[in-house]
Amino acid sequence: MIKTRFSKTKIKEVRSRLLDNVEDLFDQFGIAYLNNGERTSSTCPVHEGSDNQTALSIFLDGGNWVCWTHHCEKKYGNDMLGLVRGILSNIEEDEVSFNKAVNWSCKFLNIQSRGVDTEYLKIIDGKSKFVNRVQSLELEPLKKENLPSRDDVRDNLIIPARYYLDRGYSSSILDKFDVGLCLSKGRPMFGRAVVPVYDDDHEVMVGCVGRSTRDNFNPKWLFSKSFQKRFYLYNYWHAREHIAETRSAVLVEGQGDVWRLEESGIYNSLGLFGCGMTDQQKIKLEKSGALNLFVIMDNDEAGKLAREKIEEDCKRSFNLHFPTIEHKDVGDMSSQDIDLHLKPQLAC
Repeated sequence: MIKTRFSKTKIKEVRSRLLDNVEDLFDQFGIAYLNNGERTSSTCPVHEGSDNQTALSIFLDGGNWVCWTHHCEKKYGNDMLGLVRGILSNIEEDEVSFNKAVNWSCKFLNIQSRGVDTEYLKIIDGKSKFVNRVQSLELEPLKKENLPSRDDVRDNLIIPARYYLDRGYSSSILDKFDVGLCLSKGRPMFGRAVVPVYDDDHEVMVGCVGRSTRDNFNPKWLFSKSFQKRFYLYNYWHAREHIAETRSAVLVEGQGDVWRLEESGIYNSLGLFGCGMTDQQKIKLEKSGALNLFVIMDNDEAGKLAREKIEEDCKRSFNLHFPTIEHKDVGDMSSQDIDLHLKPQLAC
């Protein structure tokens, strides 16, 4: 039997056409799915016994897929042909070859297995260039050397900060987040209650926020020099595992909001460092695995505008929820208030 050889351009065409027809592909296999504009999610059709409705995600901007529970993509490849090969292997209860997956895909797409559609390739090449331009947007902060480790940070702060203790936050929560008073004379944060911001791995401090502790001490809030806050979400280093597990994230404005939710047993909250969300923060959210996004901005005019902007920017990327609160912000709520009024709204 002569083995069919497929050219790289043919494989490229088939992969792209499969992505363009992903909904028809899922219908072909009888797979229920959710398409939120940025990705398609479903149970994983590659491994047996999948009942998690968000176990599999296909990222529509590049055609990669991931099985969050068993990582089936590592066995079959994380492109669309790998997904088809994995599904067919599961259905046939035997390992399907790459060539068989390509042949099946050509029949499904009703295209010839030989030759390529040059006009279609021009279209997808243009699409790839656009995606690359989007991806060339500053997606990662500039790499910096000699950033202080978490141990260094804790050694240079008086933890917990009395300022926040007086505002009702627990000693344990301030200790968890390394919130303390800076008494190092000559430092920009001297005399301020310092809130460190860590990298995603919780290893080094990438910046910090200092709160003045006296009424005549201005500015009230001070970000550390060169802190590239547009790339970061406060508490991401703690919340990322909980977000991946629950497929949900709670978005708030400030660090105090995050602490109050943590004190109440809500561990998947993220702070924006204000009421505006940057493109980089949105991309980080999309990569976090969250499908449900609960947006709780402050109860003021700026918060209202922020909610409207986030809804417009994220309505195709997440299942959006807008819990209501009667207080000025989450940080002003008690644990009892959160248990009674907020937690029921966070169930999805």
